Amino acid sequence: MSIAESSGLVSALRQLMPEAMLSVSGERPWHSITFAGAQIRVLADIAGKQHRPTAANLIKCLPEHQFDLGNVLVADIAVTDYVNGNTASRLVIDILLLDD
Repeated sequence: MSIAESSGLVSALRQLMPEAMLSVSGERPWHSITFAGAQIRVLADIAGKQHRPTAANLIKCLPEHQFDLGNVLVADIAVTDYVNGNTASRLVIDILLLDD
């Protein structure tokens, strides 16, 4: 099981964006002198007539969203790429999780 799944991050993202198909495309351990955690990349694919406004809303609200993941802190979350197609959108979301 991946860190993103075991921490509850994927579940929390699914609740926040139920219309998106989510996949973890990468994760790696991360450490500083005082903190440890993981860097995670999630792809969110949104299809349907409302894909553009849905993606725009997620881009706007995601950085301010407060995640409740127990002993794991979402230290940083950002949409780092946005591909807007005719029938679907893809958000690339980079996340830094810190262990408690």
